[in-house]
Amino acid sequence: MKIKTSLSIAAALSIVLLSACSSSSESSDTIAASSTTDTAATSSSSSTDTTDVVKAASWNPTIKISYTDGSINFQPDGIPNHERDAYYAVPNAGVVVPDANTANIIKDPTSAQTYSFDIPSVPTFSSATTKTSLGSIGVMISGAVLYNPYEGDGTTVAMANNFTITNAAGITASFVDKCAGHPTPGMNGTGGAYHYHGLPNCV
Repeated sequence: MKIKTSLSIAAALSIVLLSACSSSSESSDTIAASSTTDTAATSSSSSTDTTDVVKAASWNPTIKISYTDGSINFQPDGIPNHERDAYYAVPNAGVVVPDANTANIIKDPTSAQTYSFDIPSVPTFSSATTKTSLGSIGVMISGAVLYNPYEGDGTTVAMANNFTITNAAGITASFVDKCAGHPTPGMNGTGGAYHYHGLPNCV
């Protein structure tokens, strides 16, 4: 049934996004999500095994998914299965948070990355709020990873800071594309790592 499938996909997305722990911004990430939380911060509601829901979802076939007792491992290459922009506006050298005056245009540098996410198959709800770090915090069903909302300074919301520029050759590019994502331009050895800063409407 279409409704049942949609619910399964939505549930699977929630599992991966809410259960993944934060990581560094390196292109090779190993992320382990703990299946236990502090007793005082844990809801008394019962937990559900999500393995069947994850198996039923239509994941990007490039994602390697394996199942063990109590855990699901996701190994995406970070390249989404939807169209990306041909060009992106990226910060000039030394600029952490760019704007229309401190950015330049490059061809889409997106390239395959190496990620490994261990997600508990029986997630436990926690009432405690945990602040994420920069870098990947989960994998989306498209195969690309999710970052937190902020740019490199940890305070500027990427989606609120979006802009579009046109260069001398007449090429126009945006900082964040219509799918709420963009690739890293090559800083700190992480060039080409496409990622989302918000909920992508094209996934």
